[in-house]
Amino acid sequence: MSFTDAFERRFLFVLTRGLALLFIFGLLAAIVVGGIMVSDKLTLKDSTAVSPQEVVDAIKPPVYEEPPPQGSDTASPTPSPPPDPAILPGIKLPFVLQKHFNAPERIQTLRDWLEALPNGQRQVFLDEMAAAVTEAEKAGAEGLDAVNQYKALKFDKIKQEEAASAALLTARLTYAGAAFGAVLLIALFSLILVLLAIERNTRRGQA
Repeated sequence: MSFTDAFERRFLFVLTRGLALLFIFGLLAAIVVGGIMVSDKLTLKDSTAVSPQEVVDAIKPPVYEEPPPQGSDTASPTPSPPPDPAILPGIKLPFVLQKHFNAPERIQTLRDWLEALPNGQRQVFLDEMAAAVTEAEKAGAEGLDAVNQYKALKFDKIKQEEAASAALLTARLTYAGAAFGAVLLIALFSLILVLLAIERNTRRGQA
C-alpha cells in the first residue's frame, strides 16, 4: 500500500465522511429550528375589523349650531324616500344607515365602496359601519362623519392587510427556497457518502 493510498483511506475518506455527516445533520437541524423560529412570522395576524370606538375617537368634536328660534318661518327640508335596503344583490343596508344613503349620489358612492371589496366583506363592511354610526350618534357626533371616518379607517386597514399578505408571501417563498436548497445540499452530501462507501468497498475487493 502506497503512502497516497494510506493517506486517502485513513485521513481523507474519514475526514470527508465526517464533514458530510456533519453538514447533513446540521442542515436538518437548521430546517427544523428555522421552521420553528419563523412559524409565527408565516401566519397573517392583522385584522381589518374597525371597532365603533376607533371611529368615535377619530371624529373631531362636533360643532353645535344655535337652534333657530321657535315660530320662525324656516321650512324643514322635505324628506327623501327611503332607499332600497338591497344596495347590491345579497347585501342589505342596515336601517341606521338608510337615512345617510337616501340620495342617488350617496347610494352610488356606497355601491362604489362595496364593489371595491371582496364579496365576503361587503355585508361585514355595512354592519361595522352601522355599529360605528350608532356609537357615534350616542356620543353626540354626526352620523355622516362616522360614515366617512369608518370608510377611511376600513380601507386603510385593508391596504395594510394587502401589504402584510404580500410580505408574508415573500417570507414563505424565501423560507421555502432556503429549505429546498438545504435539501439539495443534503442530497449532495448523501451522494458523497455513497460514493465513498463504493470506493472503499472497491478497494477492499482489489486488495
